[in-house]
Amino acid sequence: MLRILDIRPFRNLWLGQAISQLGDSLYFLTFLFMAQKITGKSEVVGMVGAAQALPFLLLAPYAGALADRMDRRKIMLGCDVASAALLALFGIWVFFDSTPPAWSLVVMGALLSSVNVLFLPAKSAAIPRLVPTERLMEATSLSMATQSLMPLIGLGLSGGVLGAIEAAMPKVFFETAIVTNMLSFLVSAAYIRLLEPITPEREHHEIQHPIREMVEGVQIAWKHPVIKVVLILSFFFSLFVSPFMVVYVDVNKEWFGGHFWTLAAFEGGFIGMMLVTSLWMGRRRFARPGITYLLGCGSIGLFVILMAYSKSFGLFLLFNLLCGIGVPLASLPISNYLLVATEDRFRGRIQSLFAIAGQAPQPIGALMAGYGLASIKAFGMFWVMGGGMLGVCLLAALSSSFRNIRMPETTEEPSADSAQDSLGVKTDPG
Repeated sequence: MLRILDIRPFRNLWLGQAISQLGDSLYFLTFLFMAQKITGKSEVVGMVGAAQALPFLLLAPYAGALADRMDRRKIMLGCDVASAALLALFGIWVFFDSTPPAWSLVVMGALLSSVNVLFLPAKSAAIPRLVPTERLMEATSLSMATQSLMPLIGLGLSGGVLGAIEAAMPKVFFETAIVTNMLSFLVSAAYIRLLEPITPEREHHEIQHPIREMVEGVQIAWKHPVIKVVLILSFFFSLFVSPFMVVYVDVNKEWFGGHFWTLAAFEGGFIGMMLVTSLWMGRRRFARPGITYLLGCGSIGLFVILMAYSKSFGLFLLFNLLCGIGVPLASLPISNYLLVATEDRFRGRIQSLFAIAGQAPQPIGALMAGYGLASIKAFGMFWVMGGGMLGVCLLAALSSSFRNIRMPETTEEPSADSAQDSLGVKTDPG
């Protein structure tokens, strides 16, 4: 699957994405760690995490409209430069004050996430323009594998290199993490700069007021039976996944002694299996993405329920690994379908809606985990999460339009008199 990197424009985008995501994984962990270290309050840690998620809810619709109006290369380049500039300014502050006030972590986390919100739909919408359609599955699979690999590497660097720096020179620890992330954005910008312009394929007279385009994106998604169903499924699936990390920490303490290495093993095993499965899927064609979603989503729900009965380390790790197989199976083919089937002029807006569907449930899930662990314990939470995922699978199975979707065979844009032209989505009657 790595042969897809022979395509130079995609290789440049991928390299920029990989380096930037590595930097993101470092700053995310470091900001949460510093919030705990400076204040000693878990509430502040939660505020920092929430501040990093909130921009996805507020800005994603505009980010999608922007990606469908402007050169996507310029958007990505501007975002990388802006992120580097923000981190440079914050690095200067931390140079003079190694323990800045907690509110500065909240604000900086929100600002960096705001820039990231603008970057993501532009990147997703750009990928189909950089590779042939028949190789898009390779490109999206490698992108997903990279999204799994970079946090895994970031976890290792945070615990190893940065952990050693924090132990030996605590006053320069935070600044080192900030400078490292700043440099990652500058390197990413250097690779993005090598791309040719990626202007949305639309006529100038089609461009409207941004708010009107945001509304139009929602209308397009809601009128199309497949996109509407996938958005609903994404929201509810994210809702039942979002308590997982909180439950993980509780289970690690109550069942496995609270050691960091056991927690890292569970999370690392899950992410590692996602990486392997994503790479394996890259060279395979999945003609029925709805069916693969049902298989992946249903298997994850079942394995999560079985975790409730897995108080041995080996068995619990096994079900984590199996969930790592199910996630790419559920998400990759359907994501590939949406990229191929959506017209280029609407891709940014459609992708931004999925960002909202994935992020909106996060605060709800965190509350669900807190109250659930206090009342029904981890055993009950595994049933709630796994049962909810199985319910999402059942909801998907009830939609015939979702079950029967087939991967489009061509990238030809629909004609002006096509019945689907107003939807901006190409469909295969299957």
